[in-house]
Amino acid sequence: MAILPSWLSKDSNTDTPPNAAVKLSPPTQSPPTSLPSSTPSPASNFTNNDPSTIPPTQPVLTERQKYLRDMQYKTAVAGVILCPIIIFMPPRKIDIYTFGLVCMTVFLTDHLVKEHGHPGLLYAISPTPSAEYAEKMRRAHGKYDGMKPSEHIMAQIKDVWNQNYEDEAEFDKRKKELEEEKETEGRREGETMLEMIRREEAQKADSPVLRMLAEQERKKKETEDEGKKKGRWW
Repeated sequence: MAILPSWLSKDSNTDTPPNAAVKLSPPTQSPPTSLPSSTPSPASNFTNNDPSTIPPTQPVLTERQKYLRDMQYKTAVAGVILCPIIIFMPPRKIDIYTFGLVCMTVFLTDHLVKEHGHPGLLYAISPTPSAEYAEKMRRAHGKYDGMKPSEHIMAQIKDVWNQNYEDEAEFDKRKKELEEEKETEGRREGETMLEMIRREEAQKADSPVLRMLAEQERKKKETEDEGKKKGRWW
């Protein structure tokens, strides 16, 4: 039995003509779904392809490697304790064996420091340059920027030969400090210490230092006069 259209069906309660426009109901809209958050979850940080976010994985060691590593650590601890004891045991003397024990102590101590996650013994005891020294060296070598390697080497040799180890600003600063120090002292060119004291004390109204110097000069002059009278020179 063929399926008839609804307007030809006998069961239809409405008499809809064939050419009548069919009123379509608007499509029902589904509620908007929530968009995923742009912030990745902590768990997704380890699944992306960025190598910087992937945590470093510890190498998987076999049982033998774990055993050897444990024995190395225990041997280093025992050596750090026993080597100094052997060094200070009598007869205490400096020979090749003592030198070897000292080197062994330093080597084992460096191994233990590295095992505990530190850079190393030599790095720990080496002095670190201060920020002021690093800035000074950077400014001192700034004048070599832009030079060819051969020009750089020749400029350094020339500076060493002329004893010009600092930049121009540092040299001018030191020269100014020396001039200020010289002015503060008040000492003139070719002036002795006694003359400088006389000049400074002469600015005072009543100076005991000048009286003492005058008394010494008077006694010295009297002694010279007496010596001339006696025909001898003191």
